[in-house]
Amino acid sequence: MALHKLSQVERETYCQLAGREQILQAEIKSLELELVDVRLKLAILHNKTTPPFIASPEILTMIFELAHASAYEDGYTRPRIPVEVAVAGVCENWRRIALSISSLWTVFRCLQSTRKNLLFEHERLLTYLERSGGRALELFLEFRGMQHPTSASNNHSQAKQILHTALDQSFRWRRFVVVSDGSLGPLEQNLRSPLHTKSVPKLEYLDIRTSSYHKRFGELPNWGPANWNNQMFSGQRPPLQYLRLNQSALLAGFQPRLENLVHLVFEHGPETDDDIPPLSFSSFIDIIRLPSLETVSLWGRSVEENASIPAGEVEAKELKHFRFGKSLDMSPLNFLVHRVVAPKLETLTIQCSWFGLMDTWPVVDIELSDNSFPSLRSLHLLDVAINSMNEPDPTFRRLVERTRQAKELTVSLNPEVRLAHLLEFMRRRSPDNSTQYLFRICPEAEVITLRVPSQFPFPYELFRSDSWPQLSRLLLPPRSAQYQWPAPELLPARITLEEAKHIGIASWPPGYKWATGDRKDDSFLEHLHKTAANS
Repeated sequence: MALHKLSQVERETYCQLAGREQILQAEIKSLELELVDVRLKLAILHNKTTPPFIASPEILTMIFELAHASAYEDGYTRPRIPVEVAVAGVCENWRRIALSISSLWTVFRCLQSTRKNLLFEHERLLTYLERSGGRALELFLEFRGMQHPTSASNNHSQAKQILHTALDQSFRWRRFVVVSDGSLGPLEQNLRSPLHTKSVPKLEYLDIRTSSYHKRFGELPNWGPANWNNQMFSGQRPPLQYLRLNQSALLAGFQPRLENLVHLVFEHGPETDDDIPPLSFSSFIDIIRLPSLETVSLWGRSVEENASIPAGEVEAKELKHFRFGKSLDMSPLNFLVHRVVAPKLETLTIQCSWFGLMDTWPVVDIELSDNSFPSLRSLHLLDVAINSMNEPDPTFRRLVERTRQAKELTVSLNPEVRLAHLLEFMRRRSPDNSTQYLFRICPEAEVITLRVPSQFPFPYELFRSDSWPQLSRLLLPPRSAQYQWPAPELLPARITLEEAKHIGIASWPPGYKWATGDRKDDSFLEHLHKTAANS
């Protein structure tokens, strides 16, 4: 401020006011601190008379445990403020009770999308280990986006420290998750070898998704399709029910014993330097034969390509849910459709654009009942792109035959689909008799979810005909300026229009305790969200 423009009296007044302002600001700050202290004391007195805060320890324990369980029910995402931390900071009584409940401190999540203070995370892990007593642990360790020119080595050292501490507690693991993008270097080296010597008698859930870092430097135990080696862990067989691996983790040899496996998830992971798939097809067949296997999710190329299908049928006694996507090689799907008998299979999800386009290598058909999926209730076909289907390929025809009894059908269309090709895809009339069909997709369907591109004309012809005589509900994407629903009066009266809450299965594995609907952590759900936004 140009004080020289003021008179002497004005300058003196200005200085006095500025000094007074500083005094008042200091007084305000002091009063604010005093106000905080008074409010804290009032809150303590108030909490001593309020029922939620003076409830019995038994009731508060139940409340805390229920809140803790619901906060982690999605299976992955870490709350912004963990429940156990939040309740421990309310008042002295709650803190005392929270610290006494060891089950509240059994779930530790180091989930990082950006570089963080790993030293603090290690200290927090030690605190959780101490407070959880000897209970079974759920550990989630994510190392992504950690590379930094000045701190990469320090971060790597701290990450190794976290892994070392976690590995020392392997005998307590119930759930163990490690996700790495390679930004900390060859982190997997510090994990793979120790896991071959660790005993994990309580382990039910294993999720390892590594980067391609170790692959680039030729540190893999093998370079081609290999059989499952079962070399992971020592001691007694773990009660492992859920296994999730990406391609890099498979190649790196993270392959435990599978006798108790219920849920299998294979993903492609980061891009690799060659096209060698990690798992032999014979090993894949052995996995499908597992007596306890109930769900299989394959995203990307994870199995040996163009493998020979076995001559005889394969029974998957307990298989209930199968989904397949993001792969140009259809060997696993060909195998399922042509050879597998799955008496309990309930849902089949296929994400691909091969319909009418795939040059199927010869398949020797065997005597296999069209009703080899007798329990199938839902067929979900996603990202369908159809060329002219003058001669539908054998796998598609076989798929139609074996899923005809499904009551629920989902069809999500690729933006490039033409109306004529869609009609050919959904049903084909006999050239000799226009009232009969050569095939129809799910002719007994009662509920159909249809997602078409916004520029696509609604296929009234499909729903005016007798393609689905039992159809009563047609689920469509939400109305918008770009997407208009069909006119109800132009459809059969028995069909009601409803808004589809989701496309296909909303969480995986569906209906199980490990299920998650977090699209950031599920390749299928993330892909569906992106395609829905683009269409």
